[in-house]
Amino acid sequence: MSPESVSNVLENQEWLALLIALAAVTLSPLVQWVVSNRQLKATIRSTNRQIWIDSFRDELSKYISLTGKFTHMYVKSSRSKEKWDIDQAGHFERRELLERMRLRLNPDETRHQEFEKALQKLHNATDSVKELSAARDDVIEKAREIFKEEWKRVKKGK
Repeated sequence: MSPESVSNVLENQEWLALLIALAAVTLSPLVQWVVSNRQLKATIRSTNRQIWIDSFRDELSKYISLTGKFTHMYVKSSRSKEKWDIDQAGHFERRELLERMRLRLNPDETRHQEFEKALQKLHNATDSVKELSAARDDVIEKAREIFKEEWKRVKKGK
């Protein structure tokens, strides 16, 4: 090899090394930014899902409790023909909780649709304790399915 060709090869290798170094300096922060941005979004999404689950569970347990109280007072008053205070029975608070839960549901998801139907059935179950108990158990079962699905999403960071 001639000295000129050796010099050209060395010069090309220097340029190649410079290009690789430039690419590393430029691409590395960009890749780190993309990865950290995805992780941040996943963390925020997971946190929001966890908050959704916790608050939905709290509302549902309170709703079930108020429904039991409402049904008890309804059945008692219908047997004794006594006048009863619908507000004292928690009807309006119960109705508010029902609507808040319905607004949290995704109408496009089958499990959410099934849960809403079960919830409506529970809301209308005022004729007997047996009917209330069956409707309550159905709501709890369907809610557990939704919570389980959501927790899986939280664990995956979705």
